[in-house]
Amino acid sequence: MTDLATADQFSELVATFRQKESALATDIIGEIKRREPACQVAYLGNAIPGGKVKYIFITMEPSFGPWASDEAAAGRMLRRGFVNFLWSTEDFLFRYAIDTYLSHSYYITDISKIAMTVKDASRLRADVYPKWIAHLKEEVTLIGSDDCRVFFVGNNVRDTLSRVFPASKVASTIIHYSGQAVPKRQATVAEYPEQYARFLTHESISNCKLVAFTSRLLKESTMDAGLASEILERVTNRQNTLSPSRVQLLFCYFMAFNKEKCWTKSMADS
Repeated sequence: MTDLATADQFSELVATFRQKESALATDIIGEIKRREPACQVAYLGNAIPGGKVKYIFITMEPSFGPWASDEAAAGRMLRRGFVNFLWSTEDFLFRYAIDTYLSHSYYITDISKIAMTVKDASRLRADVYPKWIAHLKEEVTLIGSDDCRVFFVGNNVRDTLSRVFPASKVASTIIHYSGQAVPKRQATVAEYPEQYARFLTHESISNCKLVAFTSRLLKESTMDAGLASEILERVTNRQNTLSPSRVQLLFCYFMAFNKEKCWTKSMADS
């Protein structure tokens, strides 16, 4: 079987899977709207890679925010090809850390693919999450390689999925890149001061690298060129200062991913 045939088969499987995902989201949204017509909800998919990956990162669910304040705004963005995890500076910092410190072969997804306000998500999570678990397991099987490892992004994800995936499949739980986890960034630096000093000395982090990385991701995305350009311009302006807190965030991921690479090497050597 040729690589092209394999890629085509994967694309067909992904297309079928995305149709199932959209139908599932529509059903769940319908249930929510029947109970709470005023609740703002929208299906937001992810950018699926062109082939199977070594690492999958799982977060909670997309949230309404600067990318879209409500369903109507979300609809406008989706018609322009918008996908999750390609919006904020922290989205791109997270991707940069994975790509630089761990592997180019990765995929980021959510437990639930339904965007809601943070308040509504917190209130409805216990009802919505169980409806997505079977789909999530299928997603990991479809997109992950046979030896794929899963990262839980945040303790809430860990608590929800700790019994869903076998321990051998789970790499670790890492902090979320949101501002709510800033104290954890600081705590990690305080715990590893010598490693942080070496990180600052030897890892050549710069705004130019982050901007170039962001630009490449957006050019490779399926979003329309105008939207990609708008996101790049906005994020580039906000990346003019690589704040100490953002450097600390990169260090947290650097440490977590180095542990994973050490574990992988030890398994290969055993």
